[in-house]
Amino acid sequence: MYEAIISDCDGVLVDSEAITHVILQEELAQVTDINIDPNEILAVQGQTCRAVILHLSKKYGFDITEDQIKHMIEKVHAAFTHNLPTIDGVHEAFLKLDLKIAVASNSKVSHIQRAVDLNGLTAKVGANIVSFSMVAHPKPAPDVYLKAAQMLNVAPEKCLVIEDSVAGASAGIKAGMTVIGFLGASHLPEGHAEKLVQAGVSYTIKHMSELENAILELNEIAKLS
Repeated sequence: MYEAIISDCDGVLVDSEAITHVILQEELAQVTDINIDPNEILAVQGQTCRAVILHLSKKYGFDITEDQIKHMIEKVHAAFTHNLPTIDGVHEAFLKLDLKIAVASNSKVSHIQRAVDLNGLTAKVGANIVSFSMVAHPKPAPDVYLKAAQMLNVAPEKCLVIEDSVAGASAGIKAGMTVIGFLGASHLPEGHAEKLVQAGVSYTIKHMSELENAILELNEIAKLS
């Protein structure tokens, strides 16, 4: 039986990835005259902004300075202060759960805390927040999920993870956890479910109202294994 659920932040608690993608495309268009394919951004979604920018720089062969990277990251964070829509149904779904809850993300602590607060989960999550800045390696490494499990005092195999990205799902699986793929964020295209399944997720949901049933079914599967 699972004892905890560890949630990603962007694309699971808040519908922020689409905002990030637009800003990166606009900002990169000022750095290079190359037309960045949105699918290239989606392919590395779930990693840190810095990692995404450096991946695109290498992929398309353009140079980018540290100051330019910092400017783009600051632009993304500034946008979130004005517009950070929550994912529909998160509050109701998480309050129903009789599980320990943590949030583990490649975002900074203040952004994660704001996402938790906006969803009315401050009391439910408490101090159980893990940022990439708190561990040696960000996702797709398992560090943030392992630290979250340690915070909750729950063995990794007793933890569920809910993730929208392949990088995040891979991190949860590397941590030895069971991963639920979330498909309800606005930036995700058709066919993303297949990518998550290929990455190793055990279950996918399209809306947070399906979360409780997903956990019940995964508990039944765990009993039989």
